[in-house]
Amino acid sequence: MMVLELYCVDGLRSVEFKDGATPKLELLRFDHYFSLSNQGFFSGLASLRNLKEFMLDNSRYKDEFLKDVQDQLAANPNGRPVLKRG
Repeated sequence: MMVLELYCVDGLRSVEFKDGATPKLELLRFDHYFSLSNQGFFSGLASLRNLKEFMLDNSRYKDEFLKDVQDQLAANPNGRPVLKRG
């Protein structure tokens, strides 16, 4: 299983996945300062063709951020990857 883990990376303000990027990625784990994670923080989640699960290891994210992530996952042609919160 191909996994990408992003944990409190200093200076990280956004994450963008271009179409065709990380074609084997199945699990994306994310734990970042919830105060810095806003709507638009992630872009291109719908282009991750093999993504099965997006795990948030911190449960305290803004509603706008969560809705944005959920909307992008819902647009994924892979059959809607699962969003899990820790």
